[in-house]
Amino acid sequence: MTSTSTPDASYQTFATLSEYKCAIDLVIASAKVELLIFDTDLQEMSLDDASRISALSSFLAASTHRHLRILLRDATYLTSRAARMQRLLRDFSAQIEIRVAVEAKDDSTFICNDSGVCLLRPHYQHLKSILTLEDKPRWRLLHSRFSILFDAGEASVAPTQLGL
Repeated sequence: MTSTSTPDASYQTFATLSEYKCAIDLVIASAKVELLIFDTDLQEMSLDDASRISALSSFLAASTHRHLRILLRDATYLTSRAARMQRLLRDFSAQIEIRVAVEAKDDSTFICNDSGVCLLRPHYQHLKSILTLEDKPRWRLLHSRFSILFDAGEASVAPTQLGL
């Protein structure tokens, strides 16, 4: 994973989609109990790729106390085209919660975990992303923002809505 990085290795910036996807893998792999995802529709994250589904499945299967919470601006891709993600939701329905954001005015997308590893795209239409490995203030900010948006979210996506 190439990056434009500052002398601090715990802070890296990326400018390509492939770097962004590699960073997503790192966030998933370093999660211990909780994984939070706020995205437009999961499509650009390629969360439905076999390797990412396998990583998410391994994460969730390791303990029933592990959770994946996803907040989307639009669930159309998930409900109509993401078959692997639909199976994951069916298999781990007690550990996965997906909601659709209501009037999310925030243009950013991010994925973060309870280990404090965060990947932020300041604007979902731009490829620039920032990975922080040990930035607790940023993690608290993203976790808090996610919780507020998630609690206000509606139209929960459930296995029955996916036709499973």
